[in-house]
Amino acid sequence: GFIFLIRDTESNIIAAIDIKSAEDEAEVGYWISSEYPGIMTNAVKKLIEVARNVGYKKLWATTKLENLKSQNVLKRAGFTDLGDVERKSKQRRKFEIIL
Repeated sequence: GFIFLIRDTESNIIAAIDIKSAEDEAEVGYWISSEYPGIMTNAVKKLIEVARNVGYKKLWATTKLENLKSQNVLKRAGFTDLGDVERKSKQRRKFEIIL
């Protein structure tokens, strides 16, 4: 897997994004400080490019049902909404992208 940190101009960590395994199909995750809105879609797009270049075939992510901002990030980055799924005994929204 891969973990990338995103820093501001003063080298403070403001976000992180990762690919959680080394399999052909892997989960992605991310977080960002609320003080820096608007950069995660581009970070996810760049992560897709990196994943494709190193041989991943599919990426997927889940969000809390109420986390519309994160769902919109995934949609803008090209992920397909697969609807609601149960994960770890909780309802989540699942997204995937074929590389």
